[in-house]
Amino acid sequence: MDLEGLQPDKATFLTVLDQSIVYSDLGLGKLVHSTFANLGLEQDAGIGNALVEMYGKWGSVEEARCAFESTVTPDTATWNSLIGACAQSGHATEARELYRLMTLEGIPPNGLTFMAVLSTFSRVGLLDQARDQFVSIHSDFDQIPLLEHYQCMIDLLGRSGWLNFAAQLVDSMPFEADFVTCMALLFACRVHVDVTRGRDVAERAFQLDPENPMPYVVLSSIYSEYGAKRAVRSFRERCSGPRRHSKRPLVAR
Repeated sequence: MDLEGLQPDKATFLTVLDQSIVYSDLGLGKLVHSTFANLGLEQDAGIGNALVEMYGKWGSVEEARCAFESTVTPDTATWNSLIGACAQSGHATEARELYRLMTLEGIPPNGLTFMAVLSTFSRVGLLDQARDQFVSIHSDFDQIPLLEHYQCMIDLLGRSGWLNFAAQLVDSMPFEADFVTCMALLFACRVHVDVTRGRDVAERAFQLDPENPMPYVVLSSIYSEYGAKRAVRSFRERCSGPRRHSKRPLVAR
């Protein structure tokens, strides 16, 4: 394009930047970033969003923050990209603080914002904070939680030991549970070795995706773990009973 005397525009640069993300070419992404800066395009909100997202996907939180701060008027998408970058890199405290600042600035959060924050809480096991955030989606922002928000809460509730509440949340959703939702609950059943509920959830997941063997793989794991626990419990019961001295040798001769 340069050889033909054509001046690349914003759309061209964004396309190249997107390709650098697809092919994980950090060098190309940084080259495009420097070109943005030289042309004075770095402050554009659309370009700022793309740069923050690019660095975030590569785990370069500091560079993502620098790109964010170079944007003159960051919008919801820009904030989402930076919060998501922090969440993905395990910077839970920073992600929560960014969300607080975003709301103080009067920038309206959307479904992606809530998902990034919920994911942050889920990663570090902050159930109470995640629950408050989930409730606030409707109570504070008058928005309806998306299926992905429910799935995040179901997964966190299950991993935190609240399997009954996770199952109740599945039943209370305003839409039908999909395969991913069922699998989130099934994995929780595996953690807590709940055979009865696990069998029902696995069957439901299989009906949603008959070609996917994962429900039965997880269910087999639950049965295996349940059998192992029963064997251990039986052994302990035998050991706690009347002690008898056996004359049988411990090593076969």
